[in-house]
Amino acid sequence: MKPAVLDLFNQNDIKPALEQALNDLELDFQQNKYELKQAFLDSFKQICENTKQIQQTSQPKIGFLTYHLLRTKVLQHKYTYTVMAYDKEWYRNDGIPVGEADFSFLYRHYENLWRQLTRESRKYIMQFSEPDLENIMLGQLDPLSQIRCRTDAAQPSGCHRNRRISDPG
Repeated sequence: MKPAVLDLFNQNDIKPALEQALNDLELDFQQNKYELKQAFLDSFKQICENTKQIQQTSQPKIGFLTYHLLRTKVLQHKYTYTVMAYDKEWYRNDGIPVGEADFSFLYRHYENLWRQLTRESRKYIMQFSEPDLENIMLGQLDPLSQIRCRTDAAQPSGCHRNRRISDPG
């Protein structure tokens, strides 16, 4: 893909579509935050129960949980995170899989963005290949994962976004 075409696509199509997807995600979160919180807590409870069962075996004491979303899963449009437990040695030892967490409900807007950019890329006849668009979409995961939720009283809205796209503030 030519850099000039990518710059044009980024300016005219990606940035506005990404901004809209971020706004939609934030609005969706605000409207459904209690249901989303409960879904997360249910998932986390199951992961904790799995971890407790593993702890009862001869496994080392678990101190850390990490959620992994693999790029291969994203390219397959699957948004299930693998949850791995680690002991005090962290990454020195292999992690122990303790469950999965399905966050596809949060990636609905990402999927909409992907479909929209696929449509928009057709305007640039013979300029984009499927791997080009996949790389572009993988690059959009970071901005869409910047939604952070807080429960403290100082931030009553509960949801905040790091803005790292087109806006300066």
